[in-house]
Amino acid sequence: MKPVPANIWFDGDNICLECPADPGHSAHVVKLPIERCRIETNATGTPLPSQRGWDVLLRILKERYASSHRQDRVIATNSAPVGYMVEQWLKNNSPKQGTKKSCPDDISIEELFK
Repeated sequence: MKPVPANIWFDGDNICLECPADPGHSAHVVKLPIERCRIETNATGTPLPSQRGWDVLLRILKERYASSHRQDRVIATNSAPVGYMVEQWLKNNSPKQGTKKSCPDDISIEELFK
């Protein structure tokens, strides 16, 4: 049996996860309040290395929510980034400010999350 993917979106107040159910049953939605999904930062306001993935995920969901029209959600925009864009955001100290992290350019995603 092929697995059914879950859906995720931001509704302005919550991160919503639609969990698929067994065939014949309806899916259910779990809501995570956005105020409970804060990003931990250091003293300068930069997300901690272990928090950068969450920072990128919240950024994408917020951008998709802010995109009022489908044409605003085209590939290679902040609301529908490509893998390269996500890798660059993860390498940056703060995706919102775009400041570069002082590390080698050839660092892998796995090394960022150690």
